[in-house]
Amino acid sequence: EALVLLTSRAKKWLLMECEKQLWNRVSVAPYQRNEHDVGLDEETAPRIMTCCWGPGNPATTFVMLDSSGELLD
Repeated sequence: EALVLLTSRAKKWLLMECEKQLWNRVSVAPYQRNEHDVGLDEETAPRIMTCCWGPGNPATTFVMLDSSGELLD
């Protein structure tokens, strides 16, 4: 019984730690374009992966944006 309790607590703690790490990675300031990003072609320009969370269906969506904020196919 002690093993089950300790395992359950460890899983909950690990889940909370993973949540914190994920949140710290995705909750950052908006991407700031550098002046040298403007003249780059599409292959070498930076791309941004963004997450939109909400109660809809699907509840969470990940999309790729180009350095201008336009949605990539």
